[in-house]
Amino acid sequence: MLDVDSFEDLGRLEKKLGVELRGISTEVRTQRARLHIHFPWPEDADIRNSVGKAIRDGFEGLDVRGEGGLAPLPPSAGYTFSNDIPMAPAPPELVEWAVSRTRLPHHGGAADRPRVEVPDGEMVREGSRNSAIFWGAYDMHREGKSLEEAEAWALAFNEKRCDQGSTHPHTDAEALRTVRSAYRYPVRRAEQDAQAREVMERAWRRFYEEELPKSGRGKKRDSHRSLLEFGDRIGRFIEVILDGEVRRAIAVSLSSRQGAIPAATSNVTFWKCLNRLEAEEKILAQSRLSGKKLGDEQPETWLILEPVTKVNSPVISPLQERDVGGVNLRHRPEKTPCFRYRHPVGNARGGTLVAAEVHGPSTAEELAEVMGYSRVADFKRKHLKVLVERGDLVDRDGVYAIPGDYGERMEAERHASYSASKRRRVGVDPSGRLTHSVDYGPEKSDVERDAEDLARYEKQRQKLREALEKKRRFYQDPANSTDELLEVPKNLAPVVADGLISELEPAGDDPPDPDGTIRDEREVFEIMREFRAREAA
Repeated sequence: MLDVDSFEDLGRLEKKLGVELRGISTEVRTQRARLHIHFPWPEDADIRNSVGKAIRDGFEGLDVRGEGGLAPLPPSAGYTFSNDIPMAPAPPELVEWAVSRTRLPHHGGAADRPRVEVPDGEMVREGSRNSAIFWGAYDMHREGKSLEEAEAWALAFNEKRCDQGSTHPHTDAEALRTVRSAYRYPVRRAEQDAQAREVMERAWRRFYEEELPKSGRGKKRDSHRSLLEFGDRIGRFIEVILDGEVRRAIAVSLSSRQGAIPAATSNVTFWKCLNRLEAEEKILAQSRLSGKKLGDEQPETWLILEPVTKVNSPVISPLQERDVGGVNLRHRPEKTPCFRYRHPVGNARGGTLVAAEVHGPSTAEELAEVMGYSRVADFKRKHLKVLVERGDLVDRDGVYAIPGDYGERMEAERHASYSASKRRRVGVDPSGRLTHSVDYGPEKSDVERDAEDLARYEKQRQKLREALEKKRRFYQDPANSTDELLEVPKNLAPVVADGLISELEPAGDDPPDPDGTIRDEREVFEIMREFRAREAA
């Protein structure tokens, strides 16, 4: 199915392929006045799902729904047939184009967002407006311009350069949200790159030596890897003082929800894993270092600390071969994703795939050593045999390596459907005998589960924004006076007038309290804390 979000992109694709795509097969009009063009599945074609904005092939407004993809059909609410043409085979040119599309790996950094270059004087069409404003604001961020300057530029750009004649005008509020999103990405200065690369190189080496071996189910390993990947892309080099010593580190501003998606886990598990890494002194929360409390919507800044102990081998370029524990280390994991716990590959075998990609062709003994297994036979039975049967590894006379189509294989694993839950039931049949059955949950792929998580996280963020806005309006309302809200006792009136907690004297065992209003000093400080918070708001 061809999902058309931009009719301009559809016209350019028709021109490129030299074929007509409208009016040749069944078409469905969507809720937002877009178009779905349906075709029967072509024989011997390996068509995967692809999103134009992730592919960045010049057709950002066109998505492809292939194997494992889903799309609503009439009579679903908002979906209607726009013609009565029966489904017809897709043109060979379209099939070839859909097969050639490859999904780029998502890492969550600013560099992964599709960039739109708009020639001077041209209007920015629908589907590219957010990207154009994002990159313009991000460039201003890199140049050191303030957020206020970027917001003023975005409002002028949105008014003069963005096409507003469509069915979905681009509002100023949306433009300002895009600017603030761009300014949430930290920028790395050129003079910091060399030191940042050195710190990250040592941090990755520690990851290979300490997290891969005996990683168990591996969510701490996956969370650590997700943080390091963000550090590679959006981290900035800083120096901090810990226990009287200057330590080099990489600062990464990251919410638990952002880091949880690449780690294939929940945001709660991701946060717990980072706390475990902090206990091991591999990372540090900057808020703990500074003692400042984070705001309601402010992400935590994590410091990836440079290891202080000497690692096993010298620091050199990650693209050169090196020796770590007797195994050649070639590069960082680029194609191996993190898998969820119930996935057929699973967390532990996912670590084996990381080791196979990073270390290159290796024997079972070498991979077992890297993964921290003392019994090679168990490692071969639990890991290597299963991965070879699934086609994720190839066995070349005892040497295990990733196949030539490894990237496609990993994408197929991400789209493989599986059940993430099961429930055992015990019952009684009509004859009185006990029966045992197992009910499995709905089957979904990791891609679908990621999309559900992203949608759920966005709903949570929206609820938080609504709550903050409600709180702001409440405290800005003159009718909600501070005195009425707190019901300040008379013997606290002078202190409340000055607003200085330092003027309070700790109460003794029997504080002067003729009215019986204040029971102890804790209630005094609680009243003052609420008062100062409301006055600040």
